[in-house]
Amino acid sequence: MIDTITNFSTTEFYKYQYLDFIKERKKIGKYKKVLIPTMSEYSKIVGQVGDIVMDKILNESLEYRLPCHLGYLSVKKFKQTIRLTEKGTIDKKNLLVDWGETWKLWFTLFNSNSRKWVLANTKKINRPLLFHYNNESNGWVYKYVWNKYTTKVKNYKLYKFFPTRLNKAALTKAIKDPKIENNYQLFLHVRLD
Repeated sequence: MIDTITNFSTTEFYKYQYLDFIKERKKIGKYKKVLIPTMSEYSKIVGQVGDIVMDKILNESLEYRLPCHLGYLSVKKFKQTIRLTEKGTIDKKNLLVDWGETWKLWFTLFNSNSRKWVLANTKKINRPLLFHYNNESNGWVYKYVWNKYTTKVKNYKLYKFFPTRLNKAALTKAIKDPKIENNYQLFLHVRLD
């Protein structure tokens, strides 16, 4: 099991792309100009393209095909199922915690407004959790899915997609907005070989 997690930022992509810019300049010749964007220009361009793609995924239910055979990125929906353990208690692994309401409950239970105090002076066993029921979406849960099964990259299972907080907030807003028609596909855990 690999325990190293590496997050690639725009800086790493720019360094990689910068070498391609230099190679292209050498191919064309020294007398012809090849415009090489600065780091800030490159970051703006990547950010704008990313915003356009995410807007299409959220508002038009687009399944975006990533370049270089890296798979597809989309939003899928699935029904939240409540399962029981062998002891007859609710299995909390598949349930989504409503952290806002949970913290409000903890503040009233433990008579404190400090998160540090609650975490330091109470036992984890004594802190009850409140879960989302997703009533506004009739029990459906929506999430970003990177479909890697069509990729030609080796060791594709080692990679994972983590959406930013802004993208998570945009998904929540798109789900709750009645003007946006959500035609997100049902997520099936099936690999097609």
